[in-house]
Order: sequence, then C-alpha cells, then structure tokens
Amino acid sequence: MKKHLRNAPLPFILMAVASFFILVIVDAIGDDNLPSAVASILMVFVSFVVSALAIWMVARDGLMRNDRFLMVNTHLAVSLLIFAISEVAGIVLNQLGELSQVILLAGVVQLVAVGLVAEGMMEYLLSTNQVLEFAKSRYAIPLLVLVVTSFFVVVQGGFLIISSQVYPLGLVLSIPLEIGLTIVAISMIILLRYYRGGFLVIPMLLTILGTLLLLARTLLWGFQLMELLNPTSQIIAGAGYLLLGAALSFKSEEMAKVD
Repeated sequence: MKKHLRNAPLPFILMAVASFFILVIVDAIGDDNLPSAVASILMVFVSFVVSALAIWMVARDGLMRNDRFLMVNTHLAVSLLIFAISEVAGIVLNQLGELSQVILLAGVVQLVAVGLVAEGMMEYLLSTNQVLEFAKSRYAIPLLVLVVTSFFVVVQGGFLIISSQVYPLGLVLSIPLEIGLTIVAISMIILLRYYRGGFLVIPMLLTILGTLLLLARTLLWGFQLMELLNPTSQIIAGAGYLLLGAALSFKSEEMAKVD
C-alpha cells in the first residue's frame, strides 16, 4: 500500500486509540457516573472533529466538480456534521430531563443525515448500473428499497403491537433510520462486488462497517434494548463515525493523487 494511503486514516486511528484508552482508564476508576459523562464528551469531540475533517477533505477535492463520486463523498461529509449536531443536541436535552424531546430531535435530525447519504448512494448506484448493468431490470433497485422498507415496517410494527413497554415515538423514528442505513450498506456491498480489484475496496469496506455499526445502534434503540444516550450506544456511534471518516480520507487521498 502506498505511503499516502497508509497515512490517510491516521487522524481517525489516533482518535480511536486515544478514546479507547480514556474509556479503559475511566472504567478502572470505578465511579458510576463518570463513564457516562466521559462518553458524552468523547462523542461530542469525535463527531465534530470527524465531520470537520471530512468536510475539509471533500472541499479540498473541489465541491463544484460535476462528479457523482465526489457528490457521494460530499453527502457523507455533510451527514457526519448533521450527526454531530444531533448528538450534541441530544446530550444537552438529556441533561434537562426532556426524554421525549431527545428522542424526537435526535431521530428527526439523524433521519435527515441518513436520508442525505442514502439519496447520494442510490443516485451513484443507479448511474453506475447504467454503465456496468449489474441489475438487468430497471425495477431491481426500486424493488430493493421496497423489500427493505416492507421488512422493517412489518417487523417493528409487529413489535409495537405485541410489546407493552415499547415507546412508540422512538420506534416510529427508528424505522426510517434503519431503512436508510440498510439501503446504504446493501448499496455499498453491491458496488464492492464490482470494484473489488480497485482502490475503492478499503474505503468501501470501512463505509460498510461504519454504516453497520450505526445500524446496530439504531436497532438496539428501536427495540428498546439500549437507550440512545447510553455510554455503550455512544461508543458504538463514535466508532461508526470514525470508520466513515477514515473511509472518506482514503477516497479523498486517492482523488488528490489522481488530480
């Protein structure tokens, strides 16, 4: 692997390692309230630093270029910033004891972020399909969206009916988030099959892993297995943001080399 590709994700790796050791030290102290507070602080720091680096890298590549690949990167970078804003807003409202507002705000704002990424990914998938023709039918991709949507609506709708302890607002908001993240992950897996021999393999794998982590967090929240601002939930989300940021750094460095 070339030197510039080895160094591309270095800031994200350093943040991940530093966050891990900080959390280990905090856990060793034994204070029950400290891990939650530190996890919140780390979440704010990681999410904003990752989003700032992502936007800087995309801007360096040239925002005005008519390039669908760059447009996907731009959507992802802006989405990371929106995620960061939602995390901070959720933490602030949680401190004020407004649980319903935390769920509503976090869900709606993150839905905007996921929708932005999913839209860019679907546009890129459709344009790539026009060239590679991996989906022979023009209805294949819309059918994929319909199947994913139907699956989560049926599964979580059933969970809402049979569960007596479910919080409806959180469940309803989690469904479109799960749909969007699943579509992004599946789209990347489809594209990975056709780009597996090129430089996009590593960033695609990182994007898939980061998206799956965010999906896991949303599923745990939607099925009420974990609170949205639980320290473990925040760690999962922080790891997802770091992986997505690292993916953007790989793609950005390669595009800079090509230019």
